[in-house]
Amino acid sequence: MAGGKETPRQKMIGMMYLVLTALLALNVSKDILDAFVVVNDGLERTKVNFKVKSNEKYSSFKKAFDENPRKVGVYWNEAIKVRELTDDMIADIDKIKAELISQTEGVESSLVIAVNEIGQDTVLSLKHVEAKDNFDVPTHILIGTNPGEPSDKTEFTARQLKYKLEYFRDELSNVILSQPNVDSTNIIYRSLRKSFDFRDEKDASGVVNNWESLNFYHTPLAASITILSKIQADVLNAESDIISYLNSQVDASSFKFTELSSVVIPKSSYVFTGDTFRADVFLAAFDPTQEPIVYLSQNSVAANDSTPLMKTEAIMVEVDDSRGHIKIPARTTGDFRYKGIIEFKGPDGLPRPYSYDINYEVALPALTVAPTKMNVFYRGVDNPVEISAPGVSADDLRPTISNGTISRKGKAWVVRVRQGSGNSAVITVRAKMPDGNVKVMGKKDFRIKSVPDPVPSFAGKRPTDNRVKKTELTAAQGVLAKLDDFDFDMKFTITQFKVVMIINGTPVDKLVKGNKVNSDIKKILKKARKGQMVLIENIKAKGEDGTIRNLPPISLKVSTN
Repeated sequence: MAGGKETPRQKMIGMMYLVLTALLALNVSKDILDAFVVVNDGLERTKVNFKVKSNEKYSSFKKAFDENPRKVGVYWNEAIKVRELTDDMIADIDKIKAELISQTEGVESSLVIAVNEIGQDTVLSLKHVEAKDNFDVPTHILIGTNPGEPSDKTEFTARQLKYKLEYFRDELSNVILSQPNVDSTNIIYRSLRKSFDFRDEKDASGVVNNWESLNFYHTPLAASITILSKIQADVLNAESDIISYLNSQVDASSFKFTELSSVVIPKSSYVFTGDTFRADVFLAAFDPTQEPIVYLSQNSVAANDSTPLMKTEAIMVEVDDSRGHIKIPARTTGDFRYKGIIEFKGPDGLPRPYSYDINYEVALPALTVAPTKMNVFYRGVDNPVEISAPGVSADDLRPTISNGTISRKGKAWVVRVRQGSGNSAVITVRAKMPDGNVKVMGKKDFRIKSVPDPVPSFAGKRPTDNRVKKTELTAAQGVLAKLDDFDFDMKFTITQFKVVMIINGTPVDKLVKGNKVNSDIKKILKKARKGQMVLIENIKAKGEDGTIRNLPPISLKVSTN
């Protein structure tokens, strides 16, 4: 192919073609036309050499593909396409050559086909053709009657051949342009376009003529066959150049590294009894002579944030010995995700960005101190429970309880046990492992108790008190109930109480529904005298859990004000 410094093979093809055109300029006799046999035989041998060399390249290419399909596959697929296009183009031109010889010699086209030295079907050598000087039949088949408008009615015309060659050229051009960082300035691309340029040109007389007539109008059979062989050599040359280029691109697109280092990345730093330690082990390649540039997002991003990190929004990470060293202070607990970019120069010298993510969880130091005999849940109240497992995110914990319900509230868990639900419960904690499996982390037994009774009070006095001032007594508003020294905030409401007092030797008692002192009770209390006993009894309280509690009486002796 043209373009750049020509190889000896290309020079030979050009020289043969110069001989061909020189002979065509002469009023040749049959003896002179025999010279075309020599030129055509030389082109046929060149075609065989091209094919042998190309087959060797394909074999080497296929071996590389079998060893590493992922790396070589994209180039091998293009190579297969080039081979199919070339084989089809060579076969189409052989059909034209066979048709020309068949029609000129007046024999069946099947008798014109022969087998070359590498076992391929090809056209019989020109040395066996008698009508080498016949130009009427080739011109009729290839051009038709009007050289200004060549015929395209059959597949054997020069116009149809040009169409196929243009398609072949354009498809191979697309193969070249599809490679990374390749454009129309590429030497292979420019050579391909030049070799298969079918624009109108001036003939020997200076008249502009079309490609078809310039090559095949009024041309003897021997010359037409030789021109077609020369086109086949150009096709095979194009194939060879592009296959060599594709093969070179396999390694051209590969990064060059000088050092290897083993890397172990565990799935988790925590392994539980009965579980399996899992890790990825691989070789990491790096080049200590070329430091990468490492970027990290300035702040943690949301887990579902898919926007690419911009370098203007990132900070540069310290790099030493081709390794970036990331340091992120753990100031608060929670799940964190950071985005990053590693920038490294590719084989073409241009920077190539590669993104990465960092995901981790920050937790408080784990310490569990629990009294073994005080694992108690109280009925009717929210029992807060802290549940954690080293190395497992709180979001991956799956606790259940055998007697009651357990639910998540914020970062804590709350247990509720119902009235009459037995005297014990078991919490079982399961966790979702990094591999997706669910593992039982353990179980814990708890006792179930009822909330203790509240302590009643009247006039600020409790059952443990025994004296009350007259002013305190008459100012009393009702009976209250409150839990003593109990961490759960359960409220109780007094539903009834009875006031008993002896007035003028006669026992008087009044039952009150609710917790407030009414007018009747106030009248009784005003009649109290020093030393007189006032009894608050039959006290009942209802808790938020719905239970009714009978509370102890309050017995008070009236003292002076």
